[in-house]
Amino acid sequence: MHFPEGEPDKFIVGSDDFGVYQCNFHVNGEQQHISQNFYGHTAPVTKVNSHPRASQSEMSAHNEHYSDLILSSSMDWTVKLWSPKCKNDPLYTFENAQEYVYDV
Repeated sequence: MHFPEGEPDKFIVGSDDFGVYQCNFHVNGEQQHISQNFYGHTAPVTKVNSHPRASQSEMSAHNEHYSDLILSSSMDWTVKLWSPKCKNDPLYTFENAQEYVYDV
């Protein structure tokens, strides 16, 4: 589970059902709402992490594109890069591991 910087109502979780879920704590009065699903791993997800937010002074059109990037690692020996703003499929898959990947 990962809590993105500067977004107190959002969290990202990897699951043993091979999925990555972006969730909100409160949406329209409901609690713990899944806002997006990402499927692409073929084994349990071991870790998720997001790109750190840029400060207001560092914010530019260039940095804004990277603010929603997510990495996930898995027991399928891969790390996947996701962009929730673009699509639900991975942008890139890193496949050079020769064993389970436990951290990103």
